[in-house]
Amino acid sequence: MSWKTALYSTPERYGLQVLGEADASPGYEWDIFVVYRDLATGELYTVADGGCSCNSASDAIQTRDDLSGPHTVAEVHAQLDEWAKFHATYLDQASAVELHAKLAEI
Repeated sequence: MSWKTALYSTPERYGLQVLGEADASPGYEWDIFVVYRDLATGELYTVADGGCSCNSASDAIQTRDDLSGPHTVAEVHAQLDEWAKFHATYLDQASAVELHAKLAEI
């Protein structure tokens, strides 16, 4: 699948919108936690993935099958906390705080 049609690059093609993304990407690596909202149902889906500079999130997150969910808001908060704890060394704290705030608005 092309990056141009992958879910990460074009979530609207899959009936989704990105609610937010937390980032823990040191140097040439990438580690992300993404929350998607289904445009029709409002249900929340998540994905956490990472890699090196030789690939990208578009390579790893291609279809709805790559997501987990649907999840409640409380479940997503817990998943984000667990992911952030594991990635604490390189976590962009602001991205995690912002994502928690967006979830709190739901």
